[in-house]
Amino acid sequence: MAEFSLQGMFDWAVEWCNKPNVEYWMTAARRNMRTIEGITYFDCSSFVFFAVWLGGGYDIGKLGYPTDLEKYKTMEGQDGYNAWVVHTMTPKLPKIGFTRYNPEMVVWQPGDILSWYNARTGDGHTEICYAAPRITMGAHGRKNRTPDEMVSINTGNAKVGYYQDLWRFSGETPITPPDPPLPPDPNPGGDPGDSGDKRKMPLMFYMKPYWKI
Repeated sequence: MAEFSLQGMFDWAVEWCNKPNVEYWMTAARRNMRTIEGITYFDCSSFVFFAVWLGGGYDIGKLGYPTDLEKYKTMEGQDGYNAWVVHTMTPKLPKIGFTRYNPEMVVWQPGDILSWYNARTGDGHTEICYAAPRITMGAHGRKNRTPDEMVSINTGNAKVGYYQDLWRFSGETPITPPDPPLPPDPNPGGDPGDSGDKRKMPLMFYMKPYWKI
């Protein structure tokens, strides 16, 4: 059995981007997939963390993280039960099988992980590529977004140069782009902050996959 499934990670991310009552929260009190009053919370990096673990099936214990999911949901920030953040994620990705590329030098593929980090300010962001040319999905933030837009599939392209690194899994055939194709980009050249609209999937999406390895 493979240690990690890129398809599984991708499917999990799509599913959670389309679930109702999923929102963004950055502090340890909620970011670890905690559900409070019917709302489940992630931030950008915890969303990728749980996608790799719960969707991709990777044993995060090999990376030094505890593996009791319920404690992540109820004991956030205590005794190591806290998902990675962007600057602690990037050293871990090569251990899973991801290779770093310049996002301006390669064609983005579904399942790629995009990231940037500013060591001076401590700011950073990460999302998962949903489709070419630069459509991403993940937890985008709370500012100027409706609840449905906080964790979603973007409808616009990420701005060229917005991300510093592209991480591509080298142990599996790339995922084919979603079918049917995406609607026209309503915001060409926009960054994720400008294009966080939640893309609703057709009913048939839940009946059979629209992509295959």
